[in-house]
Amino acid sequence: MTRENESQQKLTLGAGKSIAEKNKIIPPEEHSFTDYMQLYPAAQWLRFPQKVEREFIANYYDLTIKTTRWAFMAGFLIYALFGFLDLYVAPISLREVWLVRFGIGCPVLLLVIFLSFIKRLAPFMQLLGAFAATIGGWAW
Repeated sequence: MTRENESQQKLTLGAGKSIAEKNKIIPPEEHSFTDYMQLYPAAQWLRFPQKVEREFIANYYDLTIKTTRWAFMAGFLIYALFGFLDLYVAPISLREVWLVRFGIGCPVLLLVIFLSFIKRLAPFMQLLGAFAATIGGWAW
């Protein structure tokens, strides 16, 4: 018996399965959500009382809204400043490019910045951010 076989035999667990057999490596393309949930099985049942959840969401919003607004303002500024690059990149279709950039992209970003000041829309801020990013990417 070789050393490898001896060490493998010593690592045998429970019902005759070795560690290598129990923890067989699955290629990345064969992973599924349930495979990852096996790593942290309690995560699927992790729930808190509604009062605690509401307090957490309110606190999270209060802590992150200023940073979110600054990020949207910076995104708006960069997005608008790239309009000058359009002069060199797309001089022939400048009118259409600017119509999309300044007629769709920038107004949507400004709308999301404005809506971030409305407290009733706090639960929808992530959705609004995703919407603005999607429109901004599409309008480019």
